[in-house]
This record gives sequence, structure tokens and C-alpha cells, in this order.
Amino acid sequence: VFSDIINFGQVQYSYIGITNRPIDLNLIDEFNLPNNIQGVAVRQVRPNTPAARGGLQTMGLNSIDVITAIDGVSISSFDELVGYLSIYTRPGQTVQLTVFRNGGSVSLNVTLDVRPG
Repeated sequence: VFSDIINFGQVQYSYIGITNRPIDLNLIDEFNLPNNIQGVAVRQVRPNTPAARGGLQTMGLNSIDVITAIDGVSISSFDELVGYLSIYTRPGQTVQLTVFRNGGSVSLNVTLDVRPG
């Protein structure tokens, strides 16, 4: 933190570039997700962001990406994802996301940017 302030005049936080949608019964029914799924449902992937470059997909009519882990650490909410990014990562670092997509699990490597101010 101190070195960020010295070098950049502010703390630099990691950024992935998504908006999320709460996982509730409506979402589970709409996308035929497992009843016990936990994670971050990706509503939108912003263009030209780490998420877009890493292969995350914006919610479609018949599919949704749900981030279930980052670097092997399970996450159950957007707050947990943001917390992990804030505490354990730096801009420029590559993380591995585990994503539930179309009934299966995929791994995506995402290189993080600096969160926009």
C-alpha cells in the first residue's frame, strides 16, 4: 500500500471488469443451475477489460457464467471476489477463475488491470 502511494499517489486495486447478478431461485430456475451453486453470476462483461480478454461471457438467453473460485479459493458472493482481489492480488497479476458454464466447469486465466478511479 505504502509503495503504491509513493509511486502512484494512490493505492492501486485490481480490476476484473464485470457486473453481477444475485444468485437466487429465479436465476437457478432460469438457467437450470444446480440448487446449491454459490459464486458470482456474471451479468455483463465490460468491453476491453480483463474479464473480456480472459474469456468470461456476458449473460445470454440460455447461458450464464458463474465464477465459483479464484486461484482455487471458493467464493460465494461478489463481496468475496472483490475482497480476494483487494487483499491477495495486484494489477498485472494473472489469476485463474473457475467458472460454471453450460453445466460444466471451465478454467480461465485473467490478467488483472488497475481498477478505474
